[in-house]
Amino acid sequence: MEFKTGDDAAMGLEHDNAGTTTQDTAPAAKEKVAVTMDKADKGSDALVAEKTAEAMGEALKAAAAPVDDSKKVNDRRFTIVQDDSRDDLLTEFGKETLIDRYL
Repeated sequence: MEFKTGDDAAMGLEHDNAGTTTQDTAPAAKEKVAVTMDKADKGSDALVAEKTAEAMGEALKAAAAPVDDSKKVNDRRFTIVQDDSRDDLLTEFGKETLIDRYL
């Protein structure tokens, strides 16, 4: 069964009988090195060791930090002043509702 639509040239799918594209058959150009490395980098080892020590120190600090727990009850940040005289302004139904739902 043939699935070709005739758009092979537009899609860059021009294959010859061997199954390779026409782009693959081009002769490979010999690559030249633009810059040679004739000197060694002597500062890299010390810099890598220093940055590794810094990263490990930061990782240890992060591991030692307390973990926030969503179920922990935090200390109160302010004091609550309760005015019991305002309870006299409520109806009996209001008092029962507050006790039932909120207290």
